[in-house]
Amino acid sequence: YDELKIEFEDGSQQVSPKNWDDVWAIRLGAQYSVNKMLDLRAGIIRDYSPIPDETVDPLVPSGDRWLYAVGLGLHFNRLTIDVAYNYLDDENREFNNEVGKKAPYGYVAPELTGEFKDIDAHIFGVNVSYKF
Repeated sequence: YDELKIEFEDGSQQVSPKNWDDVWAIRLGAQYSVNKMLDLRAGIIRDYSPIPDETVDPLVPSGDRWLYAVGLGLHFNRLTIDVAYNYLDDENREFNNEVGKKAPYGYVAPELTGEFKDIDAHIFGVNVSYKF
């Protein structure tokens, strides 16, 4: 992902450089079937940010992060209920985005210096399915 280009009907355009990197994510998950009625699940993810400090912006403030997940599945004949909880812990991130100073005409790039702090999320999910 090199740039975000917006082209307008009048032929003009705005380009915002991104220069994102290719990165790895490490994921591990497990499921344990307690019995025919109950499955327990857990997982962990280590996700590295593809966004270099030079082009980070508030639209996607993501840094390197951990995600921890637990869940369970309940099976009742044709009905299944899955419940999940995820905790996302995005690491603090200092940045110095000066792309705007170097950007050629037609580029839109913020000049930002600062730190994203205490970015975390509690994510809940419920799924109900019925087999006909």
